[in-house]
Amino acid sequence: MNRPEPAAPAASRPPRVVLLGAGFAGVQFARTLSREMRRDELELTVFNRDNHMVFQPLLADVAGSSLNPRAVAAPLRQLLPHAEIRSEEVLDIDLELREVVHAGADGRPRRLPFDHLVIACGNQVNLNLLPGMAAHALPLKTIGDALALRARVMAQLEQAAVAEDAELRRRCLSFVVIGGGFSGVEVAGELMDLVQGALRYYPQLRREEISVRLLHSGDRLLPELNERLGRFTERRMRAEGVEVRLGSRAAEISAQGVVLKDGERLPAATVICTIGTTQLPLLGRLDLPQERGRLRCEADMHVSGQSSLWAMGDCAHIPNAQDGQISPPTAQFAERQGRQCARNLLRQLRGNSAFPIPGRRGRLRNRSPTGRGRAVGLALLRLSGLVAVAQRISGQAAVAVAKAQGRSGLGLGAGFSARRQPFPQRTLRTGAARALRRRGSPAAQRFAANGPGGHRTGRGPHSQSPNGRQLGR
Repeated sequence: MNRPEPAAPAASRPPRVVLLGAGFAGVQFARTLSREMRRDELELTVFNRDNHMVFQPLLADVAGSSLNPRAVAAPLRQLLPHAEIRSEEVLDIDLELREVVHAGADGRPRRLPFDHLVIACGNQVNLNLLPGMAAHALPLKTIGDALALRARVMAQLEQAAVAEDAELRRRCLSFVVIGGGFSGVEVAGELMDLVQGALRYYPQLRREEISVRLLHSGDRLLPELNERLGRFTERRMRAEGVEVRLGSRAAEISAQGVVLKDGERLPAATVICTIGTTQLPLLGRLDLPQERGRLRCEADMHVSGQSSLWAMGDCAHIPNAQDGQISPPTAQFAERQGRQCARNLLRQLRGNSAFPIPGRRGRLRNRSPTGRGRAVGLALLRLSGLVAVAQRISGQAAVAVAKAQGRSGLGLGAGFSARRQPFPQRTLRTGAARALRRRGSPAAQRFAANGPGGHRTGRGPHSQSPNGRQLGR
């Protein structure tokens, strides 16, 4: 076994802050730290598996061909120009020596000392939650997962179009989404929108043959929101043709479909699981207090019992200062944690005390799309419909993505096209105002623009003419 090689000693250097993970919490932390620290006050090193940030709430839109994949990924070196970005794998954390052990470019372990370590690496998909889940279900965690799901749906439509056996045809056109949280609702809505819109290209298929089922073990959808919005979402999903099955638990997943706890079999060639996450093995090996698979933290985001160790995001169990409730694993709270953690760290370096994370007051908390340009959300006022869609895409993370890609406005790609104008599709340039004017974007237009396999066909907002000018403006 190769011994980790120590980093080259520095005679005199400012404090080094090492950040593990560059999701919503991590990016917000790094941006706030870079903006508010004094010049040469500290060094910031960011470890992340990919060299880009993924806007995960929009992965369902990528799977449904509403958005181009490039619209939901932002290069970290452009987002965080004042940080050192490293995509090497972190192998271990030596808390006693305050060193991060990572794989070097040659594969040999290296050590990087730190003065403060901020853990924001989230969690990973647990594909062993149900029998057959790893072999037959599709997750939705990365851009690759979204593209694979879209390709799988189009492949099933192709197979159904030529299938002679009625049972095979019915199974190809049956889709099951497991999980009625934000991701499940988003995927089911986008999936129904995509499939129904693509039917115009498959004259052999009929709308009544399409089956999209949303399975949820609870008594209402979107338990993160209040009951009124959960019931409203259920009505909207049913109106769009999605079969919502509440109180249904999957027991097994196979190539033939899903078997429920009560023994009922749901035939389906495509099963999407939006449930099941687990802690990263790296964090499980640490001798630190845990709470339900997450690092137990104080309200100021210090890991309990540690003065130079911080945690935030999905991997952290953080109470808020208002009512002591644990922060939910959503992007809105992750960004808030990242911002507050950066300020707390600077306060500690400057000899001041850290502040706890505030409560839930005065913020638009969560929004979830339900297909066909509609969404539900909760703020000081209840929102639904296109207003919630506009709020959902106008957050700081979306603006950061647009800035990193060098586009004006939100620049979120092909999903926001003008009505009855399939070619060319127009990129959203004027922010939420154009989203509010939109009255539905038929998935057939997206299908025509993106092609059956999810590849651009030369007619989209990122296509270019021979003289190099962008089409669709």
